Amino acid sequence: MSQVPKNLKTFVKCLCIKCPSSNRCMKIRVQKVYCATGKSNCVVQKKGCICPKCQVAKDYQLKDVYYCM
Repeated sequence: MSQVPKNLKTFVKCLCIKCPSSNRCMKIRVQKVYCATGKSNCVVQKKGCICPKCQVAKDYQLKDVYYCM
């Protein structure tokens, strides 16, 4: 597994904003790419995770889910 870079390319590919667990706080703050930036500072409830479907996760061979938590 490679470390995910914090750049525009990964930001554009990222699906975090479309995730069922993404909430109003995360969307207002435009928080994305948790696999690169770490967990959200918003309160997150597990409502499903789409990390395995994300191109960023595929590109960097990520195996975990809920990077936002």
